[in-house]
Amino acid sequence: MKKTVSIIVPIYNVEDYLPRCVDSILRQTYSDLEIILVDDGSPDSCGAICDAYAKKDSRIRVIHKPNGGLSDARNAGLDIATGDYVYFVDSDDWIADDAITSLMMRMDDTVDIVMGSSVDVREVDGKILETAYSIPLGSLREMDRLEAMKDDLLGGWAAWNKLYKRMLFQTIRFPVGKINEDEAILLHILDLCDRVIQVGHPTYYYFLRPNSITTSSFSEKKMDWFHNCVANYGFIQEAYPQLLPEAEYRLMSSVQYLLQFMLLEHKRFSDQILQLQSCLDEKYRSILRNPYTTKEDRKRLRLFKIVLRWKLGWIYRTVYGLYRKLR
Repeated sequence: MKKTVSIIVPIYNVEDYLPRCVDSILRQTYSDLEIILVDDGSPDSCGAICDAYAKKDSRIRVIHKPNGGLSDARNAGLDIATGDYVYFVDSDDWIADDAITSLMMRMDDTVDIVMGSSVDVREVDGKILETAYSIPLGSLREMDRLEAMKDDLLGGWAAWNKLYKRMLFQTIRFPVGKINEDEAILLHILDLCDRVIQVGHPTYYYFLRPNSITTSSFSEKKMDWFHNCVANYGFIQEAYPQLLPEAEYRLMSSVQYLLQFMLLEHKRFSDQILQLQSCLDEKYRSILRNPYTTKEDRKRLRLFKIVLRWKLGWIYRTVYGLYRKLR
C-alpha cells in the first residue's frame, strides 16, 4: 500500500499566484496526496479559489481561518494532516511535476527527511528566469544528525521543499507571530532525525517576488532572526557542543546583517542596536578566530566594533550613502 503525503499550503493575499501553485500540486505524478489549503483570512479571492479547487479534486481539504500569519497557517495544516509524510509549499511558489515522486524514491523507514534542489526564480519582463540551484544537480548526499545540523547552521535551511516523516511534528509547531519561523524549529526537528538525504534534482521553484515576507522592507521584526540564533546557540551549547563554531557563526551572521541596516536608522532601532552590540562585544574575540569567519567578515566586524564603541554612526551612514550612489 502506497504511503500518503500531506502537502500543506499556507495562503494569504496571493490570488495572482495561487492557481499556478495548486495546479503544480495537482499535476504530481505521485497521486496518493492529501492537499491541505489553508486560507489564512486572505482579504482577496484566495478563499473562493481554494473552494473551487476542492470541488474539482477530492484530495483537497480547505481550512478557512482568521489571519494568524504563516506559522499559524502551517500549524493549522499540521493539526489536521493524516498523511505518513508532510511537505510544505508556500503559495507563491510551485513544484516540479515529479517532485513528490523523486523524493519518495529515496524515502524509507530508516530515512527521516528527503530534500530536493530548490530553484530560485524571478519574473523579468513577463518571463520566468531560473537564477540558482540550492543543491548541485545530479548529486546525492546522505547525512546523519550532526552533518544535517551543521549544514543547516551554515546554510539556513527553509521548511519547504523537504519531505518529512509526519511523526517529527508530533510535539513541534512553528512559533506563532514570528518571522524567520523555520530557523526556530529546524534544529529541533533535526534533533529527532537519524538520516537525512539530499537529492540533486530540481523539485521546488522559489519565486522571488518583491513584496514577499523575505524581500519586504526592513523592520524590527527582522530581530526574530537574532533571537532565534541566540536560542539555537544555547541549544547547541547544551546538546551538541561540537557544533558551537557553526552556531556561533550563524549567530554572528545575524548580528552583521541586522547592524548594517539598523545603524542607518539608529534612533528608530536604538534598543535593538544595544542588544546586538552586547552580543558582538561578548563574542568578538571568539568570532574573529572562528574557522568559518572570512576576511570580509572580519573587516565588517571590526568596523561595527569601532562605530558602536565610539558612536560613529553618522560616519557609517554617510559612507554607506556614498557607496549606494556609486554602485
